Amino acid sequence: MVIIGFLVVSECVLQVAAVWARGREAGLSRRIDAAVGDDWKRQAIDGWKAPFRHWGVFLRSSALGTVVGALPGVGGTVAQFLPYNLAVATTKDSSRIGKGAEEPLVATEAATNSKEGGALFPTLLFGIPGNAEMALVLAA
Repeated sequence: MVIIGFLVVSECVLQVAAVWARGREAGLSRRIDAAVGDDWKRQAIDGWKAPFRHWGVFLRSSALGTVVGALPGVGGTVAQFLPYNLAVATTKDSSRIGKGAEEPLVATEAATNSKEGGALFPTLLFGIPGNAEMALVLAA
């Protein structure tokens, strides 16, 4: 899996370099810089702070993702949709759903990341891999 990750990272770097080179030739680099803007660092930091702003959604979705991950055979799709629907149903401002609301995104990512920890329970306790990744862990 690590080797596959290295292949993906190197391919991404090559693709970005190729796009950047074509953009410089066509004079697109100034338009790209204008589209991204100078506040990309502030936006990135705001994104990292989102789980702390919505800590209730984060904790609830992490617990739900752990429970879903502990069920053998239930995939990551279920671990994504259940907390998303719960966050949409319990949000205070439902008019922002689909227009940049952070709560569903925080819920989905928290559950997706915590399902792997939940999948360790049946793998280590009973020898039943919950997903393909845990089957590789069990084989190793």
